[in-house]
Amino acid sequence: MQDLKPCVECGDENPWLRGNTLHFAAPYVECRCGHTSPVTDYVRSSVNIWNKDWEDKQKYDDLKRKCDELEAIVKSQKEPDMKQVNIDAFVVALDTTHEYNIDSEDAPPIVRIEGVYLFDRNVVTHTCEMAESYSLTHLYNLIVFADGLSDERREELEDKYAYEPSFDKYAHVSKIDPMIEEADPSVIERYPTEDRALLRGATYDDRMYAIREDCVCNHSF
Repeated sequence: MQDLKPCVECGDENPWLRGNTLHFAAPYVECRCGHTSPVTDYVRSSVNIWNKDWEDKQKYDDLKRKCDELEAIVKSQKEPDMKQVNIDAFVVALDTTHEYNIDSEDAPPIVRIEGVYLFDRNVVTHTCEMAESYSLTHLYNLIVFADGLSDERREELEDKYAYEPSFDKYAHVSKIDPMIEEADPSVIERYPTEDRALLRGATYDDRMYAIREDCVCNHSF
């Protein structure tokens, strides 16, 4: 290492054990006393501190250049006019039984609990990963019962579990698209947006809200 300031913790004049290490794409240094800090906090001049390992320096420069290029592309893109975005809405029922603590005496008659969600197939997002996901808006819960259960018992179990608080979620496109292709009407249904005059001319959020309210009032499954 060369031309670095002393350690701010112990004052060692020549303390640095690592100066060419990449930590989340940022070089850092570590003293024998255990103190670590970004290299930029301690460099006295602009000399090359990666001279022990030029290959790491090149990798760091390449990564930084690519990040700068991607950032410039993102900044140059304009936000889409959501009024012009066509909505391809679907309602899907997903097995959410694992999200419930079902009492042992209630488990036998409950085949599964489904969460019913609304999503727009034309809008995908990335949840801190490369895989694309749909944003699912929760509509209601549905309990699938075993055969032969009385109406009174069904109502009791629905009151106990079907109205538990539920939340919006994300689901991978790779999970939902096969369900769309299979087109099983018991688990997924396309919303007929072209037949709804109330959706014309409104903002995207208003249109999705109107669809949500319609789906809540008129259950698909």
